[in-house]
Formats: sequence, C-alpha cells, structure tokens
Amino acid sequence: MNNNNVKSTSFGILLKSLIAPTFLLFFMVMVGAYAVYNLSSVSQTTRVITDDMVPNTGRATEVMRSIFNERLALYNFRASGAPDDARIFNTEQKETQRLLQEADVYFKNPQRRAMLQSLSQQHENFGRHFSQELVPVQTEMMALRERLLNELGPAARREIERLVETALVSGRLTEVRVAVAAQGNVLNASTQVGLFSITMDPAFQREAGLLIEDARFTIEDYADIAGLDTRALIAELVSTWSEYEEAFAQMIQLAERYQAILNDSILPKGTQLTDAAYGLQLDIFNHLEQEGARTQSQIQSSNVIMMLLVAIAAIIGSAIAYFITRSVVKPILAASHVLSDLVTSLRAKNCDLRQRLPVTTRDEVGVLARNINEFLATLQPVVNQFRESSDTLQSASSKLTKVALKTQEGTHQQKSETIEVATAMEEMESTVADIARSAAEAQVLSEQTDKDANEGKQVVNQMINSSQDLAAQLKEMADGIESLGSHTASIGQVLEVIKSISDQTNLLALNAAIEAARAGESGRGFAVVADEVRTLAKRTLDSTVQVQSFVDNVQKGTELVVLKMHKCKASSESTVEKVAAANEALNMIMTRVQTIKDMTTQIASAAEEQSLVSHEITRSVDRIRHIAEDSALSAEGSSQSALEMDRLGKELNQLVSQFKS
Repeated sequence: MNNNNVKSTSFGILLKSLIAPTFLLFFMVMVGAYAVYNLSSVSQTTRVITDDMVPNTGRATEVMRSIFNERLALYNFRASGAPDDARIFNTEQKETQRLLQEADVYFKNPQRRAMLQSLSQQHENFGRHFSQELVPVQTEMMALRERLLNELGPAARREIERLVETALVSGRLTEVRVAVAAQGNVLNASTQVGLFSITMDPAFQREAGLLIEDARFTIEDYADIAGLDTRALIAELVSTWSEYEEAFAQMIQLAERYQAILNDSILPKGTQLTDAAYGLQLDIFNHLEQEGARTQSQIQSSNVIMMLLVAIAAIIGSAIAYFITRSVVKPILAASHVLSDLVTSLRAKNCDLRQRLPVTTRDEVGVLARNINEFLATLQPVVNQFRESSDTLQSASSKLTKVALKTQEGTHQQKSETIEVATAMEEMESTVADIARSAAEAQVLSEQTDKDANEGKQVVNQMINSSQDLAAQLKEMADGIESLGSHTASIGQVLEVIKSISDQTNLLALNAAIEAARAGESGRGFAVVADEVRTLAKRTLDSTVQVQSFVDNVQKGTELVVLKMHKCKASSESTVEKVAAANEALNMIMTRVQTIKDMTTQIASAAEEQSLVSHEITRSVDRIRHIAEDSALSAEGSSQSALEMDRLGKELNQLVSQFKS
C-alpha cells in the first residue's frame, strides 16, 4: 500500500490555517473601528447627560425640595404665629435663593435659564409678600390674642369671682346665681376665642361672638339686681368686657385681612412657585429622556450594523475555512483510515506491520505520513527481537518459578518446626519458672519450719522443767497429805477419849441427880448442878460425835487426795519421759529441716540458672523464627515475582505474536 505519488505544493498547513483567521481579523478590525466610532458618539452624548443634565436634575430636585420646605415653614407659621417659625421660613427662603443662584451658574440651556430666572423672580415675590404683608398681620393678631387670652379674659374672670364672693358674704343668692352664669359665659367665650385665634375657623368665630354677647347680657342683668356695695365692681367688669368685645372685633378684621392675603397672594404664589419648579424639573427630565432615547436608538443601529458585519465575516470566513480545511483534512483522513486499519487489526491480534501510509503532499501531513512509515519500518525488527527475547524470558521464568516454589516450601517447613521448638521452649521456660518458684516457696517454708522447731524445742524444754517441778511439788503435797492423815487419826483417838469422858460424866451426873432426889430439899441445888453437868456432858458428847463425823470425812478425803496425788505423780513422771522423747524427735526434725533447706537452696539456684538458659534459648529460637518468617516472605515474594515474570513472559509472547513482520 505504499504510494509515492507526491503532489507539489507551496503552502504548508500553518499558512493555510492562517488565511481564514487573517480574513476574520481584518473584518473584526473593521467592526472594532466602527464600534469605536459609535462608542465615541455615545460617550459624547453620555458625557452631556452626566456632566450637564444629571447634575442639573439634582439641582432642580434640591430647589424643589427647598421650596417644599419653605411652604412647610409657612404652614407651621400659620398654625403657631411664632417668631421662630418665621425665622425658619426666612432660613429656608435663603437656602432656596442660594440654590437658584448656584443653578444659574451651571445651567447652559437658554430655555432652562429663562425658566430658572422666572422661578427666581416668583420666589422673590413670594418671600416679599410673606415678610411685608403676612408677617405684620400675623404679629398683630398674636398680640390681640395675647391681650384677649392672657389679660382681658383673666381680668373679667377675676372681677366676676370678686362679685360672687361679695354676694355670698351678703347672702344674696340671686346675685350669686346670675354671677355664676356670667362667669360660665365668660369662660366659654374665652375658650372659643382661643380656638378661633388658632384655627381662624368661621364656625368658632360665630360661636365666640354669640358667647361674648351672652356674657354681656348676663353682666347687664347682674348690674340691674346688684347691691350698692358691688356697683364699683360691676362698672369695672362692664368696662373690661367692652374692651374684650372691641379687641375681638379687631381680631375678626385682622383675620379677614389675613385670610385675604393668604387666599389672594401667598397661597397662589406658593402654588405658582411650586409649579414653576416642577416645570423646570420636568423639562430636565424630558430632555434627559429624549437624550436617553436617542442614545438607545444609536446603540441599537450600531448593534445591527456590527451584527451584519460579523455575519458577513463569519460567512466568508467559513467558506475560506471550508476549502482550506478540505485541502488539509483529506490527506489526514486518508492517513487516518490506514491507522484505523492498523488499530483494528491490532485489536484483533493480527497486526500487519508491513502496511504503509499514503504520502500525497509535501506539507506537514506528508511529513507525518513518512515519519509513521519510517516508525513502522523501524518497529519490525524490534518486534522480531522482542519475540525471541520473550521466548527466552518465558523459559527462564518457568525454571525460576519451580526453584522459588521449592524454596517457599522449605522455608514454610522450617518456619513451622521453628514455631514448634519455640512453643516447647516457652513451655519448658514456664515449667522451670514454676519449679524455681516452688523451690523458693519450699525454702521459705523450710526456714519457717526450722524456726517453728526451734521454738517448739524451747517450749518442750520449758515443759520438761515444769513437769519436773510439778512432780516434786506433787510429792511434797502427797507427803503433807499423808502427814495430815496421821494427824487426823490422832484427832480421832482424842475424840474417843473425850467421848468416853462425856459418857462417864453423864453417868456421874445421873447418879448425882439420883442422890439429890434422895436427899430431898437439901439436895435440890446439887440436883440442879447435876442436871446442868449432865446437859453439858450431853452437848459435849453431841459435839464430839459431830467432830468425829468431820474427822472421818477429812480422813476419807485425805485418803482420796493421797491416792490422786500418787496418780498425778505417776502421770507427771510419764509426761516428763514423753516430753524428753519429744525433745529428741524435735532435734531430729531440726536436723532434717536444715538438710531440706540446703537442698531447696541448691534446687532454687539450679532452677534459676536453668530459667536463664531456657529464656536465652527461647530468644534465640524466636530470632530464628523471625528469620524463618522473613525468609518465607522473601521466598513467597520471589515465588510471586517468578510467577508474575512467567505471566508477563507469556503475555509478551502473546503480544509479540500479534504482529506480522
């Protein structure tokens, strides 16, 4: 498939690809120049709006706001009539005048300047009417209001109160009733006059006039019935109320004049002033809207023209790009088909490296095709060499895999046996530790036994000494008790003699009694003595019998004690012999315990040494086990690497077999 028919061309892909962008760039420059021209025009219009109209709009708005503040101050002055509100109006008027003068400097449009001058003239007239006409009338009205509400009205009420007090003191109830009615009318009239002076409402004016007239009638009625002592007070009240009526009439005239000034001059001029300011503001807004509409129309027409230019440039550029792209893409597509066939055959594992790309041009596409052909030609011998190397690699990896598997089996067996040895050594180490611990415990126990035997020997020696002392004491007690028995026998003999003497004394006393009886009265005293002697002999005999009984019991007890003492003596002698035998046994136990103590000491030392040796052996076996585990892991890794190498060799062989060279 090698095609060497190369077309000669003088343009490369780079030059071809630059034609369309260059053309589009030319059109974009044209569009940009037109856009800059239109933007300059729009910028000029915008500058007029931002530098002239927008600031003028703000100034007109400030003038409008200041005029509204003036009118608000006017309304406040109408409501209160206070000098402070008049000063506030003058301040607002000066502020408006300042804003008008500032606007006169910045306004350039002749029509708006004329409107501004007219507005300034109207504003000046408005302020002059306020200062020269309205303020004097308002000031005079406030003075009358002050006189009515704070002087004449309170004076009339005080005079009526004096009349009421005088009538009450005099007890003239009719005068009191009429005076109280007059006082109520005066108070109501003063209230309505105050409301009228604040609101200037005709309804309050009419109501105040009627109440003033009613108060005058009531005062006249009171004057007709008043006593001589109140004539002077009545005269003062009539005079005060007449002045009150005159002042109220003047206030009505001033109020009518005040309303006339407001309705004919101030309010219309204020409305005209507001309308003129609004007209100036509206003119600026209309002009601003016209300029905005003109700018919007200019922007829209510019957008349409630029869109047409862009569309024309896009159409022409697309046509140029199509033809240039076709001349570049066609050989690329041809080369792409060949490369696609190579890729398809490679996926099918039947790649033919003997194919070549067609070379039809001398541009970059042709250079690419030639380079790919050279790459394929260079790749063919490399693939052949890969095939030979993969066969060799596969053979070597198979052998290496077998060796690695055998090594892995050996290391696994070594690891298993090492683990068993380590387990046995750990068990032996545990056993040796138990032996050492038991030997140590036996040594401690033997030492304690030796100590206990020594203490037992001392106790036995003490028992021997105590038993010998007890035997000697028992012997002495036995001798003493035997001596007591012999003495008791002697007491028995003495008692026999005393008993015999008692019997003889009793017989003698009986004979004496018989002889005394024979003697009669002369022997009565002797009979009494004989009877006493007989009684005494009887008591002696009874005591002797009792003592004899005691002595017999003592003799019997003494014999038993002597018998038991002999038994105790024999037992103590036997105990001494047994304690001596126990002493000999303890001596033998102490000798054997000392022997056991020496043997347990030797066993403990040997067990400790054996424990150290077994621990060292266990550590060595553990290190061997770790080495065996590492060897097993290394062998396993080598086996896996060998298997992986074998697999890669097979895959490489399969991949190389896909290429036909």
